Amino acid sequence: MGKTAVLVVDLVNDFTRPDGKIYYETTGQMMPRCVRFIDRMRELGAKIVYIQQVMSREDAARQNPDLRLRMCCVEGTGGEELDARLPVLPEDTVVKKTRASGFFRTELEDLLEAWGVDTVAVIGTKTNCCVRATATDASMRDYHTFLISDCVSTNTEELNRFHCEDINKYTAKAVTADRFIEMAAQGLS
Repeated sequence: MGKTAVLVVDLVNDFTRPDGKIYYETTGQMMPRCVRFIDRMRELGAKIVYIQQVMSREDAARQNPDLRLRMCCVEGTGGEELDARLPVLPEDTVVKKTRASGFFRTELEDLLEAWGVDTVAVIGTKTNCCVRATATDASMRDYHTFLISDCVSTNTEELNRFHCEDINKYTAKAVTADRFIEMAAQGLS
């Protein structure tokens, strides 16, 4: 395997903070593991890409009014901001998105190609929505795709486990952070 990028999906205030619009305790509990994983992968030479859900008020208003996500991560509310606990450094990249996948109408694929990335590790929230969409799109673009199973979250542990197992069958190899770090230390860059 060659160059690796960590795709950090939607660790924004509306999802990671108890006062966020769609906060689940499982996400709050996961945050320290994500920070450790990002720091360690950066030490091993991986590119770090923060994928940030940001909706304009107009775009949010066009969404199906029955969807819970409708008025979430709206520009200018603070809910769309990356969680301050994340170790965002100047050399990291932030990609803003308006839909579930970090690849949909963004520069993500062009960046990964320019950097020579062939392996991606996906972390973040929600496993059953944006994490899954991003992992699926990475796989469909022939990236060697890993889902870091203890650095993803959704509503409940049971639902998270179900989606990790399902994603592992079809689009991304699910491994723990420790296992992926071990693999990266043995040859991923």
